[in-house]
Amino acid sequence: MRPTHLLAALLAAASVVACSDAGGPNLTGINPVSILDVTVIPGVDTLFVPDTISGGEQLTLVAIVETRAGPRTDLPIAWSSSEPSVATVDDKGLVTARGYGTTVISASASRVGTARVTVAPMFEADTLSNVLVSVSGGDAFSCGLTERDRVYCWGRNSVGQLGGLQPDTVCVNEYLNRDEEPCALIPVRAAGGPYLQVASGDEHACAIRVDGRAFCWGSGVDGRLGNGTTADRAEPTLVSGAHRFVSVTTGGKHSCALTAAGSAWCWGLDTLGQLGNTLPASSTTPIPVDGGRAFQAISAGWLHTCGITTEGEALCWGSDTAQQLGNGSEGGSLTPVAVQTGLRFTAISAGRDHSCALAAGGQLYCWGAGADGRLTGTESLNMATPVQVPGIWTRVAAGGSHTCAASSNGVSCWGRYNLGRLGKEGVAAGSTSITTVLSEAVTTLTAGERHACAVLAAGGTRCWGSNVMGAFGDGLQALLRRTPVAVRPLS
Repeated sequence: MRPTHLLAALLAAASVVACSDAGGPNLTGINPVSILDVTVIPGVDTLFVPDTISGGEQLTLVAIVETRAGPRTDLPIAWSSSEPSVATVDDKGLVTARGYGTTVISASASRVGTARVTVAPMFEADTLSNVLVSVSGGDAFSCGLTERDRVYCWGRNSVGQLGGLQPDTVCVNEYLNRDEEPCALIPVRAAGGPYLQVASGDEHACAIRVDGRAFCWGSGVDGRLGNGTTADRAEPTLVSGAHRFVSVTTGGKHSCALTAAGSAWCWGLDTLGQLGNTLPASSTTPIPVDGGRAFQAISAGWLHTCGITTEGEALCWGSDTAQQLGNGSEGGSLTPVAVQTGLRFTAISAGRDHSCALAAGGQLYCWGAGADGRLTGTESLNMATPVQVPGIWTRVAAGGSHTCAASSNGVSCWGRYNLGRLGKEGVAAGSTSITTVLSEAVTTLTAGERHACAVLAAGGTRCWGSNVMGAFGDGLQALLRRTPVAVRPLS
């Protein structure tokens, strides 16, 4: 169970109190009567700190003074904290954590504005275990979330996509002229947190912190980190804007996230409309997906994106080079278009150039690129509308050129057979059959570009496919693993 006290402060609204303050600063040249109000931004925030508070955990508050001439931020402000043992504040609005608890920070300028700041621990070490509860596969690397709300990543680290400690291990990238690149053969902890969810993309990853703020790291090309720049970041960096999200997804070179109200926001590369906005231009900060629809789920593929509305309708947008939008026609779309089916869906997954979704009754449908049987295990043609996969399923993950799905008693994969993607020895070249990988229940399933992973209901994480850059986190660099191997226990 996640520590509920971490979220309690987030339910408090920002308070602004207008009152007389004879002890406020002397505002030279400003008639106190001309000051109408004082607002502190942000009005509510949480400082998450490690086990031992070092005094380096800080945040900056800004006081906006509303005058008859308009808002000002350059006027003298008297700052104070109601609980200095929890957090102190200097004359610039810099708040420093001192102990656990909640304090009210006041900004006085003949009127007073306040902000509520909570200092909370990153995790409760006595009650939570450090085992993975979810996993997300990217391109030659993976990231997972533990019960303690920590993120660990492993595998390729060419541009900081592991998000924390920079390991000194070097791997040979068999896919890029055998170039040597930084990597981690065992899971390493990403900085920051605590987190609710993590998603791995091509060369970047993003996570949602427990307060709803999104953080991204790795390659910043095309603005995929959402922080207003295109620079790479080796540690989690805050996504721009005041958005609070509940989930995030990462694609080839873009990212998308959902708010609690279901509004979708995307950022990064937009050459083919994968951001879902009528202006086909890449964005370094989140922009809203057009159409005003409320989504319950969203998934970013290589150059397209799909989502499920709160009514269960599947929508896709972006590239349609292999009919991966599923709307029955050819040609991409800058804005969401309906997948051509009368079904209602509960889960969706966008791969490199195909897409799959689960219907309410457990039926699985896929569309888009059909090469190697990645749609149904038998069909090899591109399909512009959904085709059903035999069986009843509970989870689905569309990868680079393969698909994996979970049933109540195991995991099966189909599609391109090489590099061990199908997770079983003896699969013949050119086989398009559905192959059983695991015969036990799983709680999470993910498919990366050339590998797949699952978290077992009984505990433990298994990966299979290409392990060329240590994407399995088992301590070894091997070109492929045709059967599932265990991710190394976390330190």
